[in-house]
Amino acid sequence: MLIDIQDPLRNFILNGCFYAIILLTLISLVPWKSLGAEHVSRMLSWLAFPVLGLAILYESVMPSRFDIRIDLILLLPAYALVVATSIVRWRTRRRPT
Repeated sequence: MLIDIQDPLRNFILNGCFYAIILLTLISLVPWKSLGAEHVSRMLSWLAFPVLGLAILYESVMPSRFDIRIDLILLLPAYALVVATSIVRWRTRRRPT
C-alpha cells in the first residue's frame, strides 16, 4: 500500500483513487487517434471529469492531520496532464458539418 492511515476502508479508498488517477493519466497520454482508435480518442476527451471526481473523493477521505503530503508531487502534475490532454482533444475533435 502506498498510503496507510490506520483505517482499512479509508486506506482502500485512498489507494484505489490514487492508482486510478495515475492509470487514467497514463491512458490519457496515449495517442489513440494515431493508433486508429478514433472512438476511444473521442471518449477520452471527457476523461477530466472522472479524474476530477476521483480527486474530490481522494481529498475528502484524506485526514486533515497530514501536513506534508508527498502524494501531491505525483497527483498535481497528473491532474494538469489530464486536463491539458482533454482540452487538446476537445479542440482537435472534428465537428460534423
